[in-house]
Amino acid sequence: MTSRQASQYKQFLRLVAKWPQDPHKSAERNLAHHLELQIQRFRKDPTVFGDDPVICERRYIALERILNNEVLKQYPHDYVAGCFGQKLHQLQEINSENGRKYLGFDRESRWKTLWNKIFPKPSDFRKK
Repeated sequence: MTSRQASQYKQFLRLVAKWPQDPHKSAERNLAHHLELQIQRFRKDPTVFGDDPVICERRYIALERILNNEVLKQYPHDYVAGCFGQKLHQLQEINSENGRKYLGFDRESRWKTLWNKIFPKPSDFRKK
């Protein structure tokens, strides 16, 4: 790892350390956890995301803007409900793991099940 890559790695580590954990989501659906995994990939192979320092810097700036809520600060709003009229705590309940299970998002969709029956994968033929 070059000195530039090492400094970028440290920059990203500090940024992700500030990132809030969402208590309503599992690790697989949590952006902070996803960012940590991406940084671990970068640690193992610094060229995994390309070797262009400009692109790396742009990614860092974009994540920093998201973390600091810059767009929200530039364009404040006073919305208190979602598009269907739910309050914030209701939206968090719906998007939690239990809410997703209740709505059936943990199962394979009917469309995908039908698609797989009509167009089975080649590996499915070998099992029969």
